[in-house]
Amino acid sequence: MSYAVYLYNIPQVSEDGTQALPVPDSQTQTFADIDQAKTFASEHKLTFDRVVLLQQDDGQQLVERYVDGQHETPDQIVRR
Repeated sequence: MSYAVYLYNIPQVSEDGTQALPVPDSQTQTFADIDQAKTFASEHKLTFDRVVLLQQDDGQQLVERYVDGQHETPDQIVRR
């Protein structure tokens, strides 16, 4: 199985709302081992606004994610 970790930041605007503030570029890292992928995601949870770990065989399936550093599993995510 392969696993992908997506790291990205939410775009920011200035306080007066007239300018976009620069944020670090999004990144993707692929792993063959789930433990390595989970460790990598955990290490970057405070550096990026969103960290998403997906299983990539036979489509994509969410394994876990971090939202603003807070860990969430698929059963904790509320779909709207």
